[in-house]
Amino acid sequence: MRKHLAAVLVLILGCPTQAQVGAWDATPPTDGARPVLNLAPFRTLTTTSTMTDVKRFAGEPDGDIGSGIFMYFWKLSDGTRVVVGTPDNDKILYVDWKKADGTTERLVGTPAP
Repeated sequence: MRKHLAAVLVLILGCPTQAQVGAWDATPPTDGARPVLNLAPFRTLTTTSTMTDVKRFAGEPDGDIGSGIFMYFWKLSDGTRVVVGTPDNDKILYVDWKKADGTTERLVGTPAP
């Protein structure tokens, strides 16, 4: 019984609180945990930004949906997604925000056709 109680306490005490998770919005964690992402840092990117810049604040992408070019995506804390297009894993061609209503807003790059 004591082992079970100890395991439950470790799980409960080891989980971050909402205040700790919210703090990740501004400063990515240094312990290897994935930051909670919001749209604001993606809005600061430009066509001179690099994938290294993106990964510095966003971490590794959740996936690549590209065909022909890399189209990396990150899931945001509000359930929406950001897609970053790059031909060479360095230069950014565009940054799109996939909104909850199904529409897309181009944040960086030439407006979508």
